[in-house]
Amino acid sequence: MDYRDAQREAREIFLGGSVGQAVTGTLWLVSTLFGTLVGIRAAVEALFLGGFFIFPITQGVLKLMGRPASLKKENPLSNYTLLSVLAMTLLYPLVYAACLRNINWFYPSFLIIIGTHYLSFVALYGLLHYLVLGVVMAGGGIFIGFLLPHSFTAGGWFGALLVLSFAPLLYLGSRKKV
Repeated sequence: MDYRDAQREAREIFLGGSVGQAVTGTLWLVSTLFGTLVGIRAAVEALFLGGFFIFPITQGVLKLMGRPASLKKENPLSNYTLLSVLAMTLLYPLVYAACLRNINWFYPSFLIIIGTHYLSFVALYGLLHYLVLGVVMAGGGIFIGFLLPHSFTAGGWFGALLVLSFAPLLYLGSRKKV
């Protein structure tokens, strides 16, 4: 399988990542609602712990839709997402360090890390949508962290709305022949 065919399969099976983005955006929305209505600890736990279940939930949703939920073993990108998630997870101590300085940097630091993580999805899916999403997300994290350092949920609302707004765009992008 050549690289373009591998990307095409990833776009087709995961619908350009749109289902994962809908799951991720919903998680960000729930976490931010917790941060607004319940408290900081509930928000942190929801996003941090919920993040470990994004891919399994995404696979479950795809299966409920009657779709395959994983790439073929011969696809050279089949381990790509695992490596990308591992790299992102290794950056979580930076979120902790940022929160020790200012708990309100929780969402901005996650925006920077996850936005950077999304840049690798350009290679996985062959969709430039992820370049835009990644840059806007990481840039938003930097912007919010510096300009709104006293707001806990501003970054959460930004992340939730951004990711949820990209889900349908990614779905449409997955339908195009790239």
